[in-house]
Amino acid sequence: MLKIRITILFVLVSFCCIAQYKMSRNQRKVFKEVKETLDYFMSQNEEIPSMAVNIVKDGEVIFEYYSGFFDEKKSKKANKNTLYKMSSITKLLISIAIMQQVEEGKVNLDDDISKYVGFEIRNPKFSTRIITVRMLMKHSSSLSNPFPGQTIKKLFSLHDANKLINLEPTIRDILNPKSDIYNPFIWTDHEPGSFFKNSNLGLTLLGYLIEKVTGEHYTAYAKKNILDPMGMNDSALFHPQLNKDNIAILYGRDGSLLPHFNYWFYPIGMLYTSAKDWSKFMLTILNYGKTPEGKQILKRSSFDQITNISKPDGTNQLAFGSNIGLIWREAAINKDWYGHTGNGGGVSHITEMNLKGNIGYLIFTNKLGVWQIQPGAPLNKELHEILKKFNLNHHKTKSKR
Repeated sequence: MLKIRITILFVLVSFCCIAQYKMSRNQRKVFKEVKETLDYFMSQNEEIPSMAVNIVKDGEVIFEYYSGFFDEKKSKKANKNTLYKMSSITKLLISIAIMQQVEEGKVNLDDDISKYVGFEIRNPKFSTRIITVRMLMKHSSSLSNPFPGQTIKKLFSLHDANKLINLEPTIRDILNPKSDIYNPFIWTDHEPGSFFKNSNLGLTLLGYLIEKVTGEHYTAYAKKNILDPMGMNDSALFHPQLNKDNIAILYGRDGSLLPHFNYWFYPIGMLYTSAKDWSKFMLTILNYGKTPEGKQILKRSSFDQITNISKPDGTNQLAFGSNIGLIWREAAINKDWYGHTGNGGGVSHITEMNLKGNIGYLIFTNKLGVWQIQPGAPLNKELHEILKKFNLNHHKTKSKR
């Protein structure tokens, strides 16, 4: 009887080892496929100076890829610590900042934004309709996304990267119809809550809300309450707080070198972060607001709200035909993948996370106009096909490339 039990145990152990071996081998095959795809892409797009790609799954970084050089002399190879400037991915921090204030009882998502900023904000075409915090987070406030010429030049002026910019008093003046700098182009012709279109001005207004209710500059608030608690210690929205030796230079669409700068829209486009740090962000999101070290950045109920993605119940002009949560987007072509894209100021990037598969990825570049990484574009489609294979595989094997 003892021999039979030992034999059965041996067979079971052998089976488990074989199953684990096959799973590990299959995953290595997928890692190889990702690397070959990225190598080929970079070989065909030599104008891209550098790129970082990380994949996280089941609580850890499972794949890392770095290519190219991030300095002008091409002497510094891209790595996990390279600091890339973000553009619109920065907006995801605002969703966390707002929900932290909701948890503290300082903000109600369905209150009039005017209540928090200290002056009335109305679309003059719908003067009796309040604009709520939730509308701003869903890009349905009826604030437009003005371009240079449709509002004052100051909004788009580039400043010394080491200079701290303030939203006041400009933000009051551009929203006040009685102001000398007011321009009606900042509003759409649609009633608040009925029209969904990206508004950088609207999300900047949310950054101002954070400053008003906390008494802190938004860059300081984000560093102290989001980045550092997540262990993203090398990341910041203010240039002097960064390790200058690790900052990737910026390139325009035509390959021209661009300066590092600060500008008025700092709440929505001034984050500098690395693949290492942003992977910590993704791991926190995939763990429902709790960092890998166990710090609760957001309550589960708050987290569920920001990732409660739904189809806009009005006219949808969001990028990529996206569905929308509270700032977080789901591109129509990438169902169940939540995140954001960015393309501006010398960078192109994307991050998407799939809560069902407990998987996420980032792609960072330091060149404007790398459209191939965006939802529905060739590289993005190919990577998503490969990522489906990760979703079916819960085996944990770390691979560094």
